[in-house]
Amino acid sequence: MLNAVERTFNFLRQNKQYGLAVVSVLIISSGIFVYSTGGIKYVFSHSMYLPILLSALLFGAKGGIIAGLIGGFILGPLMPVDTITGEMQLAINWVFRSIFFMFIGGVVGQTLSMLGARTDSLRKNEQEFRSIFEFVSVGIVQVDP
Repeated sequence: MLNAVERTFNFLRQNKQYGLAVVSVLIISSGIFVYSTGGIKYVFSHSMYLPILLSALLFGAKGGIIAGLIGGFILGPLMPVDTITGEMQLAINWVFRSIFFMFIGGVVGQTLSMLGARTDSLRKNEQEFRSIFEFVSVGIVQVDP
């Protein structure tokens, strides 16, 4: 199963338009889910983290920040606290949520970018170290005194 997830992720990363489509559908679906379950006052607003984190994985820090901004807007001035009463949110609530969404998307995207650069550096070092031993013409012997 992990292999299928990895293949799908690699496909979305290589085909940015499909990745963008998946993130967009998830953001819209999350907004519909929150609205249909009664509004922002319930726990279901946390479903917005899925598209934000996916966007950070696929597009880096900028993608995470943009997804956080859009997700914050969808769950912000457009989303009532309670769909039955129609009570709307105070601006401070949705502004803070939007900033937090953008912060999470940016931090995760930047962390993954740094991790990827470090992984590439380790691979390069491994190849250099391996080549030393593969192309050595003299054997190495360790003698115990």
